[in-house]
Amino acid sequence: MNRRGFSYVIVAAALVLVLVGLLWQWVSGASPFIALATAFVAALAALATLLHNWNGGRVTRIELTGGKTLNDAADKLAESLKKERKAVEHRFRIGDPYALPVPWTAAPSDLVDDLQMQREVAEGFPGFTGGEATQWLSTHAELDGRGNDLTNLLSRCPAKRLLVLGEAGAGKTILLSRLQWDLLEKRKEGEPVPVIFPLGDWSPGIQSIESWMAGRLMRDYRVTRYPHDEPEGRSTKAMALLNAGLVMPILDGFDEIPSEHRYGALETINRSFSMGEPLVMSSQTEGFRGALSAGSGAEVRLNGAAGIEMRPIPADDARSYLLRDAGGATTKSAERWKTVVDLLGTSTPVGEALRTSLYLFLCRTIYNARPVGNLDIVPAPNELCDPVRFPSAETVKEHLSHAYIPAVYQAEVSSSVNTKKKMIPPEKALRAHRAIAQHVSKTTGGSREFRWWNFHRVSSRTANAISLALGGLSFLLLFLPARNVETGSTVAISAFFGLMTYASVRGALKSSRRDLTSGLRWKWRVYPTIFGAGSGYGILAMRYAAAEGYPPDGIFETHVHPTLTMSIAWALCGAAISVSTCGWVPRIIEESQPIGPLESLRVDRKTFVKVFIAWFGSSTVLITLVLGILMYNPPVPNIDTTTWIMAGTAISAISGSFIGIWVGLFMAFKDTAWGLFLITRLARALLTGTPLRLMSFLEDAHRLGVLRKVGPAYRFRHAEIHKSLLQGGVNRKSQG
Repeated sequence: MNRRGFSYVIVAAALVLVLVGLLWQWVSGASPFIALATAFVAALAALATLLHNWNGGRVTRIELTGGKTLNDAADKLAESLKKERKAVEHRFRIGDPYALPVPWTAAPSDLVDDLQMQREVAEGFPGFTGGEATQWLSTHAELDGRGNDLTNLLSRCPAKRLLVLGEAGAGKTILLSRLQWDLLEKRKEGEPVPVIFPLGDWSPGIQSIESWMAGRLMRDYRVTRYPHDEPEGRSTKAMALLNAGLVMPILDGFDEIPSEHRYGALETINRSFSMGEPLVMSSQTEGFRGALSAGSGAEVRLNGAAGIEMRPIPADDARSYLLRDAGGATTKSAERWKTVVDLLGTSTPVGEALRTSLYLFLCRTIYNARPVGNLDIVPAPNELCDPVRFPSAETVKEHLSHAYIPAVYQAEVSSSVNTKKKMIPPEKALRAHRAIAQHVSKTTGGSREFRWWNFHRVSSRTANAISLALGGLSFLLLFLPARNVETGSTVAISAFFGLMTYASVRGALKSSRRDLTSGLRWKWRVYPTIFGAGSGYGILAMRYAAAEGYPPDGIFETHVHPTLTMSIAWALCGAAISVSTCGWVPRIIEESQPIGPLESLRVDRKTFVKVFIAWFGSSTVLITLVLGILMYNPPVPNIDTTTWIMAGTAISAISGSFIGIWVGLFMAFKDTAWGLFLITRLARALLTGTPLRLMSFLEDAHRLGVLRKVGPAYRFRHAEIHKSLLQGGVNRKSQG
């Protein structure tokens, strides 16, 4: 029976139970409270079942096919990567005017295995034939190369393993991207698919590298999310592709792993990947050197890997690249670069700074901008040659890192002049990115990831200010409409809810972290069941005490059997109410699951609404029922019973709805992240200058290449840009 059919059966059974209860009350003349309790329990069961049906299934279902075989899935994954390549090339103008050729040489010998040892290891692989050894590397000089030579170099590595080293901004990531694209173009159907995995997202010791890679695949590529049946059991297409060797791992950014975990991470990588299977890894040179040993333990290297180290961009290549990007060496715009290009390759600050691909990329983005309309907004590159403003290479780098974001947004503002879409001004964009970078640095321990569900984490002063403001607003919303009714009671009730709002908001803002949620799930709990049963009997006891005029302990003496039956019924009713209310808990989304930032926000917002409805509905029904029971008999004999019941029902319903709203909002804010994000977004927009439409701003930043998506989070693409934002920008001397 499917989910919908099961729900229909439960609802029909509940209706039958209601009819049986009413018929029993009519035939036996039993107390109407038994029929009321029976009807309420049945209606509650029907409501819970319908809510379960509405909430059934995870929000992030996948409807497309993932391929009949693993080879089909691998081919579809390769197609997805080719589409992604076009977007990356367009975003970073990699082919405009042409891809800058990055040179490299052999890595320091103390960081990699000797070539002769690599050959000996490879000769012991199963299936080795002597003919393939003739193509292997034999001297360190053969490791030198540039541009697209990396694909050929990898094929000549004896163990098919390659380590790419270099300083920050040397071009390692873009070199790996070009390797991936070249391998994709040469790949045949059914062969391994090269995939880049940023190691900064991996938590060694918490996740195995295989499960982390599978999570990354599922997060970024829809085709890998489907289930796959294997003899050992069911797994995902992602894990099956990894187990079958149909994914070639390209591990980028080993130095982004926390330094205390690098030694163990390198050992894990050696154990996890079989020798002979292609593997490429990149790292900053010094970051990798520090990972080779830990205390008195044995040194560890990337087993069987040949190594290369990035070299500075030759002055002639950098000069040709900048002038060609300006339109050509003979154009008028190229004359703006004359002072700069004459200093390339020298020991001057600008000559030292423009030796890596990152800073050449930043320089051409800032000074070769292509605005629409006002050409005067493009700064002149010869300002970099001012020895007063830029006395060292570091000050030049700081200036380029600081000016990159305003330049990107200025070009976007200029190009959107004739469109309806309005872009944020460059100054505001820089201020917003700086605020986000500082928030990320303070809340994630140095990571570059922005997690919107932890955006509420603020200082104590900010938490107190927001909590006081919302608590005061809550007090005024309750006090002002009823200030003329009964001042003392109104002030007391308004103050109580104001203090509750202050305490709950402050506690939520000061909490260490929140979890992403996706809908609700029901979970049976013991203590709420006991509490509900006791509360049910307590309500019945209070009702008899109010109606009969004797204390609750006299009930069993006067009405032995009926009261015992009624007590059990009301205890069960109270337990059912408590369990149905407290049993609904949010379903937690793991950050490794395949979901993007905007989708995760929408899912959590839906969960907020579901939690509110569940708690609002159950609390309203409960309070209305309790107040209605206690107000069933008129307080004085001369009041018409029917009129009193109607008035009591209205008062109970209004009071129950009012309290239900507060309970629903309290639990929704407590169990989800969206509510706090909404409040914090408004507060930070006023206090720190972050945009009010924050997620739209982050999506634009991703489209412009400032950020990249890491599952449900955003991450600053360049570490140097992130550092510049944390430092508050350029040195004061460079500001003129």
